[in-house]
Amino acid sequence: MVSFFGLGGQPKLRPFKVTDMMQVLDIIEQHDEDDAEEAYQNLQESHEGMFVLSKGGKIIGVTGADADDHVEGICWLSWTYVHEDYQGQGFGRMMFEQLRGMLEGGGVRRLFISTSDYMEDGVDLYAKAKAFYQAMGAQLELKINDYHDRNEARFIYGLDVPVLDFENTPEAPTDVGEAGSIYFTGLDPLPESNGGFGMNWVEEIEGESQGDKVPFETLKTAAKQQGARFLVAAPPSVFEKSVEQGLKESGFQKVGKLKDYYEKSIDQVYWVCFL
Repeated sequence: MVSFFGLGGQPKLRPFKVTDMMQVLDIIEQHDEDDAEEAYQNLQESHEGMFVLSKGGKIIGVTGADADDHVEGICWLSWTYVHEDYQGQGFGRMMFEQLRGMLEGGGVRRLFISTSDYMEDGVDLYAKAKAFYQAMGAQLELKINDYHDRNEARFIYGLDVPVLDFENTPEAPTDVGEAGSIYFTGLDPLPESNGGFGMNWVEEIEGESQGDKVPFETLKTAAKQQGARFLVAAPPSVFEKSVEQGLKESGFQKVGKLKDYYEKSIDQVYWVCFL
């Protein structure tokens, strides 16, 4: 028989199975009913990258990571909760550290964590979660006010997945390539946002058509016609200079960046304009 327990009977993560669904949803619902409903829909479609922490045959925690849609080596933390009867006993840290080790083994270099400051009866439901992420070494890299809805901000924390040896940490490359230019071509609704739209960009390559260049004001007008509350532009730092002046003139403000998102020393820089 395969055991999911190591020396000393410490529980270990194992892949999520469909038969785990009800126990997992029960754990999530202990924290937030809306999250449980969303998790149920998502896990029915796919549970790739999801794991559970089992103790004595009972699931006491759930966690996982989703691969980024655009960049290799980047993952986003998925549903991560510990059963209310087992909180405060170190299982959350154990689960998180095991997941981090798995991601490192899979070639993941950075893990991002998205959360909010959703308030219920005057209480920030994710305050403890944010404190836990920081205790695990994650740094707050980006905050977008009113992202999810009015008065509900989005917080993104970043964490280097490999545990760095500070005596032998490689230096960042000084040459990240020649600074080119980009332009914006259209809009897409932002995930988990009520009224947020992201601006699509392409690299400008001489002699090759990458899509029609759309002026900032035209994009703002189109967004307003679709009921947008705000726009987000997120260019790579290496191309930021090519659009920085235009963004400023169109009322955008820089709010933060996701460090080393594309590769070391190439960040994803966020600019926001409320309409």
